[in-house]
Amino acid sequence: MAEGHSSDKQLIEALLRERDELYRRVTKAEHRLEELSDAEAMRRQYEVRIKEMVADHQKQISNMEVNHQKEISKKEADFQKEFSKKEDEYKKILSKKEDEIRDLVRRMEYMARKLWGKMSEKRQTPDDPRQLKLDFEGMDLTDEEKRQIEEATKKVAESRKVKVKEHEKQLPVRKKLPENLRRVEEHLYPEGYIGHEDEWILFEATETSEHLEITAPDAYVRVTIRHKAMRKADNKIITASVKSEPLARSYAGASVLAELTIGKFADHLPFYRQIEM
Repeated sequence: MAEGHSSDKQLIEALLRERDELYRRVTKAEHRLEELSDAEAMRRQYEVRIKEMVADHQKQISNMEVNHQKEISKKEADFQKEFSKKEDEYKKILSKKEDEIRDLVRRMEYMARKLWGKMSEKRQTPDDPRQLKLDFEGMDLTDEEKRQIEEATKKVAESRKVKVKEHEKQLPVRKKLPENLRRVEEHLYPEGYIGHEDEWILFEATETSEHLEITAPDAYVRVTIRHKAMRKADNKIITASVKSEPLARSYAGASVLAELTIGKFADHLPFYRQIEM
């Protein structure tokens, strides 16, 4: 009896545990079902809200396009109105200028007719033969009147003459180089003279030129003496050729020019200081 009672009790406990487990599962399933039902409702709500937002957005876009189109139309109308106004002003100005031009043309035509047309006194009909004329016959000038006219003509011509004060033209004179500078002579002979002295007759040198040269530490004058000689073979008198110089008609030698150039562009000395030195 005791064993049978204990087995029934265990069976009842097992059934109760199974029922509890089944109850928990059912409760959990119901909660899950409720959650799923809520999620589906939320999804539907979100879809409806999204559709409403899309519709509002499309409506706003349409309104913006309409407003933009209205603004463009308004600006075009304002521009057309302003353009028409400016065009009318320019037409008025152009019409005024054209009227002025036509008036000036009429005046010019009137003046042309006045001077050269039928209205001109120069182009009038020939004189009436019955019209009285001035008779200048017998009105020749006397000798005294002719003399007075000639004297008046001479006085008018003399009054129109421009008197210029006479002056003598002064030629530039180049100063001579100082006498205290030492002279170094440089002799130039005709071509072919050196080495054939017996074939030439040498004359006294008369053509000389002086050029200032500089060699440290002092300056000197290079005197170029051009000799003249006659060749015996053909009795032809030949003068030594002129030596080419850096500056024509100047007594500044190559060394002086080089010194001035170096002082000016290398030592940065102005010309007036070099002249004083």
